[in-house]
Amino acid sequence: MKTFFLKVITIFLVSMLGFLACTKHKVKDKKIYIIFRFDDPSAYTSDVIESKILHIFKDHNLSLTFAVIPYRCAGDPIDVKPQKVVPLTQKKANLFQPFVQKGTLEIALHGYSHQTRSNEKWTEFAGMPYAEQLDKLTKGKKLLETLFTQRITSFVPPYNAYDINTTKVLKSLQFLTISADEEGIKPKNFGLKFISNTVTLDKVQQAIDDAMSEEEKRSFIVVMFHEYNFMNIKMPGVDKPEMSFEGLDELLTNLQHQKNIHILSLKQASKIYPNP
Repeated sequence: MKTFFLKVITIFLVSMLGFLACTKHKVKDKKIYIIFRFDDPSAYTSDVIESKILHIFKDHNLSLTFAVIPYRCAGDPIDVKPQKVVPLTQKKANLFQPFVQKGTLEIALHGYSHQTRSNEKWTEFAGMPYAEQLDKLTKGKKLLETLFTQRITSFVPPYNAYDINTTKVLKSLQFLTISADEEGIKPKNFGLKFISNTVTLDKVQQAIDDAMSEEEKRSFIVVMFHEYNFMNIKMPGVDKPEMSFEGLDELLTNLQHQKNIHILSLKQASKIYPNP
């Protein structure tokens, strides 16, 4: 009989330990903030795809961020040879502007031309002298602010690559937010919010599940996607989960049904994001 009770107690304790292991990270009233960031709109990208994305978010009464290339290089972005640049057109700005005015769309600065300066590691700015970075980012910011008649405060570095000079330039140009991957430098006392933790469209639910196991009461997820996610084309070396417009609409519907999830633009998220 004694042996029987010992077995029962052992089974009970093991079960409780398993239960505690599964629930110890659960946080009451957990909030998850998701930022959808559409990268690379430029003079060359599809008006049709961009318009459909914007209308989907508008229909859901949600906001997103377009990381716009102000002066897109005329050729292949990974070709380091000198290239001409093509500025964002007024026609493209006119397409975006109604959504900007409604609050559906935030325009962020996505580099200058998106052309890499290195074959070894793709980067537009890392390793570039401060003065040159200042010149390019000043021109890019000025163009977007002229076209959209509002202040640009969010920056997305091409290829997730930047350096300490980039952050100094951003501070001098009064940017508030930088969005890249987790590997980027995050100097303190720069007045910048570093919103990272980027995932692709096919990893959204996994990112939510991971966030639910974190002990913080608030988690932030940046969903990075591109024009090519909606195009049936092969891109060697590129992680390219495909998504239909119907699939995007369904994804947003599912997220809106989860009460602890809030969808914001980078600018909106920066107001509640913790300081570094």
